[in-house]
Amino acid sequence: MSKTTYQLLTTLGMGEATLDRLMPLARMRTAAAGERLIAKGQHQANWMHVSSGLVGPCIADAAGSWIPLGLCGPGSWLGEGAFLDGRSAPTDWVCLSPVTALCISAAEALHAFETDPPFARQIAYLLQLRNAQQIEMLSQARNDNPQSRIILGLARLGALLNESVTHPRHPGPDSDLLLPLKQSVLASLCGVSRGVFNACLQHLAAAGWLQAHYGTLSLLSIQSWARLHSASQRAPMRMDRASMTEHLAWMDANRHGGPDARLEAVRPTPAAA
Repeated sequence: MSKTTYQLLTTLGMGEATLDRLMPLARMRTAAAGERLIAKGQHQANWMHVSSGLVGPCIADAAGSWIPLGLCGPGSWLGEGAFLDGRSAPTDWVCLSPVTALCISAAEALHAFETDPPFARQIAYLLQLRNAQQIEMLSQARNDNPQSRIILGLARLGALLNESVTHPRHPGPDSDLLLPLKQSVLASLCGVSRGVFNACLQHLAAAGWLQAHYGTLSLLSIQSWARLHSASQRAPMRMDRASMTEHLAWMDANRHGGPDARLEAVRPTPAAA
């Protein structure tokens, strides 16, 4: 197995004995967009690390299309239930883009969890992080303002992909980011209709925050979007009744990572008569 795999496993706090046992057993898996990585109701044979691509828990609509309920990017681990409690998968996990994943058997992962305390502590951290992300998504979904859901949803996605470049809280160099998801999938993740999503995108594109083309979307300055996500967590906002102009004012106030600006304190300057 490659040096990259070795470095990845060492970030989980594994001791040398655990590494020596798991290295020959780890294997890579590739999956196409739309393919189920974990099937609902089936026993999970493997614990998986998403090395590239995006995957999320999904439900199928009446037409058989996948509706994503969440999102995990590069650096995410999936399938802890396979070795923590032995339950079958409670939902389908579907690839939302082409995915490469590192797989470790559930039995071997359980043995490492029971015999390697630093590894067990890291698993606890990963579970806490997953719970925090789920709470954030649920809080965002309760927001009554569709523009807020779109802006914060894109910011959360930008932060997810920005942090996965190297290591959480240590972002990589700034650049534009082509999102590997269809706009219909992005609209679903934000909890809005495609029409509402497209209308908001037009405002964001005009303000220089993104570029939208047919079927694709690019976030301009990924670190600016990551700063929006960080600012929204540190300074809770009252966005339920904010206009698009007020949203854009708040975004510009936090674009360059200055002191957090609360949305209710940011008001656009009236135009001259």
